[in-house]
Amino acid sequence: MKKATKNTQRLETIELPSPAAGTTITLDFYHYGEAGRGPKAYIHAALHADEIPGLLVARKLIAMIADADSRGEIAGSILIAPVANPLGLNQFFHGRLQGRFFTESGKNFNREFPEISGPIAQRVSEQLTNDAAHNVDLIRAAAREILAATIPLDALGFLRHALFSRSVDADYVLDLHCDDEANLYFYTLPELWQDFRDLAAFMRCESVLLAEADPSIPFDEANSALWQRLAQRFPEHPIPLACKSTTLELRGDRDVDDETAHRDALGIFQYLQSRGVIAGDAPPVPELECEATPFSGVGQVIARHAGIVSFFREPGEVVSKGELLANLTPLEPFSPATELIAPVSGVMYSRTRERYAYSGKVVCEVAGRAPLNENAGKSLLSN
Repeated sequence: MKKATKNTQRLETIELPSPAAGTTITLDFYHYGEAGRGPKAYIHAALHADEIPGLLVARKLIAMIADADSRGEIAGSILIAPVANPLGLNQFFHGRLQGRFFTESGKNFNREFPEISGPIAQRVSEQLTNDAAHNVDLIRAAAREILAATIPLDALGFLRHALFSRSVDADYVLDLHCDDEANLYFYTLPELWQDFRDLAAFMRCESVLLAEADPSIPFDEANSALWQRLAQRFPEHPIPLACKSTTLELRGDRDVDDETAHRDALGIFQYLQSRGVIAGDAPPVPELECEATPFSGVGQVIARHAGIVSFFREPGEVVSKGELLANLTPLEPFSPATELIAPVSGVMYSRTRERYAYSGKVVCEVAGRAPLNENAGKSLLSN
């Protein structure tokens, strides 16, 4: 494959609506390669602004990509927003960063992204053919046109629009998040598991969850589920899942160090090599450390009363159904502790950072192999 011109890096800075007079908030996108040439990858970090690991991983990944760019090795195009949510990074309350919800409205930053399959369908219905590549190009062009004509109503809408309009035509979308306390895992649509097996191997993920599209429309599914909906709407025409998107949970929010961030960035870099976005031979794909399990198989451990949580098992450990995971000790003297038991066998991939639980709080989650009907549709602890 012919190498791209060296030093293609371009910084795009856009100004978000100011929350107050005399202040400016900007959103940066780093572009590499040539748009329309080869596969496109879009990556951003910390859409939930208080999830810090991705910020360090993105910084290290940009350095790796810049080095590859200087060698003319960007075979496709790459777009990275290393700080996806500068609005949230400005939200402190009593000295603590509050980056999951927009304080002006209480809305989750990673929900309610535009659902544009309907407007796209209206535009392309008479132009679809039996050529899958033609249909992909047609749909992407329509998506870009629709978003370009959309005027956001507020700062949060502007942020969502800026991110989505730059990712909507990507082949690969990686949304970097983290959990409270967790092993490294990601979740994606079941149909995309084969596309992300190599990512799980390069990243040495300990869990992978396969989840159907969420009606609340988080960022990753705004990109991938768009193609699902269009394929269902036009079954007589070939419409592939042209965007492979995933939410990558980079362990817990305190798992922030240079060595770990470098290893994670390298895993993403090697995955981009394996997909032809970056030239050069990717190293051999490591052996998978986990198999994907259905999100509907997640067993949640819930506090039935308030109390102090004492864990006996760490994230990433394999547990058996009925095994003691934690004690929940009430505050009343002489009241016995409640044993919190694994509801299924599998990997305890996530647990709360808080050691005081209110009644009804999800304390930890276990990724089981078999679907549990009562769990279908529940949100992940990290959402």
